[in-house]
Amino acid sequence: AESAATGYYISLLPSIVHDTTVVTDSTTLTSWQPTDSLEIGTVYTWAVQSVNADDSTGLWSSAWSFTTVLAVPDNIDLVAPANGDSVHLKPEFRWNDDIAADSFHIQIDLDESFETPAVNYSGVTDTSFQQMTDLEKVTDYFWHVRGTNASGVSGPWSKTWRFKTC
Repeated sequence: AESAATGYYISLLPSIVHDTTVVTDSTTLTSWQPTDSLEIGTVYTWAVQSVNADDSTGLWSSAWSFTTVLAVPDNIDLVAPANGDSVHLKPEFRWNDDIAADSFHIQIDLDESFETPAVNYSGVTDTSFQQMTDLEKVTDYFWHVRGTNASGVSGPWSKTWRFKTC
């Protein structure tokens, strides 16, 4: 921070300008966040200039750049079958949505390590999955889900829940 500075001017613009308004703003703080949303997948360039109490300005800083990315889905909360439930051989699996998730990946397995999942579906666009073939009778299974954003970046796996078929 400039020692005699009483404020700062900020310039932010997309590296490739297509009828886009350049953001210029001022602040008295040494940090700033744009008030409008930035476009996803866009490279932006920014610089800052100090201003003193008498409105004299310093030189513009070197230009810096960053690229906006989509948010990564958070840890998904499982809904059903609940941990420890007994279910029929073609259960329906449900979980809560995540605003950053464009699709979901579900795995069901006999082993909670999921090294070779018995069921392994990605690209599920709903918050539920219906098992279409019979699972083994009277068997313990484990399941978990993770969200994937529109850029194909997956979030962490949910907690692993166990269920038993009847």
